[in-house]
Amino acid sequence: MTTLPALLTRLSSQSRPCLTWYTEDERVELSGHVLDNWVTKTAHLLVDELEVGPGRRLVVDLPAHWRGLVWSIAGLRVGATVVGAAPGVVVTDSPDRWPDAADLVVVALPALARTAGPVPPGAVDGNAAVMSYPDRPGPWAPAAPEDLALAEPPVPHAGLLAWAAAAVPAARGGRVLAAGADPTDLLAVTLAALAADGSVVLGSAEWAGTLLADAARRARLAATERVDVDLLPDDPDLGAPRDTATG
Repeated sequence: MTTLPALLTRLSSQSRPCLTWYTEDERVELSGHVLDNWVTKTAHLLVDELEVGPGRRLVVDLPAHWRGLVWSIAGLRVGATVVGAAPGVVVTDSPDRWPDAADLVVVALPALARTAGPVPPGAVDGNAAVMSYPDRPGPWAPAAPEDLALAEPPVPHAGLLAWAAAAVPAARGGRVLAAGADPTDLLAVTLAALAADGSVVLGSAEWAGTLLADAARRARLAATERVDVDLLPDDPDLGAPRDTATG
């Protein structure tokens, strides 16, 4: 698997668990088909309402979270460059941080949130708006191979999946358990595992901390989720999974 569109096409026909997300309060499980639906709907929103595409910057100001992964992958799917700082179209769960953003999407993180609640004038309620879009890919213009997919670290679109595989070689097989505070690390783990026909069990740094403090609970979770590769970080607040090559 060499391209993100090809990976998503393959996932669209899979009913088995693909991404499982944990916090202390919730468990969310997405099949390959459902993950592809979320990404495709989100990609339509980005293109149709905000003109996101090749040459545009998408600021994903969301924590390490399954919703952050969806918005990042959707931006990458339509050829944008995913960045962590302005300028660019901003996707955030904290609109107060972006009072001057010209293009702003507000996202609430809880799994059952159908709306982001009150949003600033002119902003898009990401939770509500995304539900109205189709789950079939559009005629989106592809990015040039050399265009940046990620700004930090700099990764071209043509090398996105290869970057993920090199960054987290241990994630290339089976069902992978990972967590941490750095969204880019979780994106690398997720893409590496999915490209190798695996799946991921991910969680917040706080949730990972409880597992690191309770070996029995960690073992039960790994058995319940049928984990093959445990990449929980030694310190989830540091963000980096144990075996990454990202530094």
